[in-house]
Amino acid sequence: MALGGDRLWFVYKPRALAWPPSATPPPVLEVTSYDLRAGSWGQPLALGETFGKSREILPIFSTPPLDFAYLMADEKIRYFMLENE
Repeated sequence: MALGGDRLWFVYKPRALAWPPSATPPPVLEVTSYDLRAGSWGQPLALGETFGKSREILPIFSTPPLDFAYLMADEKIRYFMLENE
C-alpha cells in the first residue's frame, strides 16, 4: 500500500475462492487505487503472474510517482511505474 498524490494504491494477490483448495489458480499480481477526493475505487489491473511462494519477494515502493518492483513468473524482477490516471 502506498499514498501517491490523491490516490491510495494497493498492490496485491487476490485470493481465489476455489474448491478444493489445491485447485487455486496461479498467483497473479493486481493493482488498484482509491481516489481520496472522489471517494471511489479504480478498476483492478492485472500485472501478471508472480513467481512461486518459496522465493517470493515483497513489493518495494517509492513515490511520486508510485514505483515498485516484484519477482514475476519468468524469474525476473519487473519494475512498474503507476501514475494518478
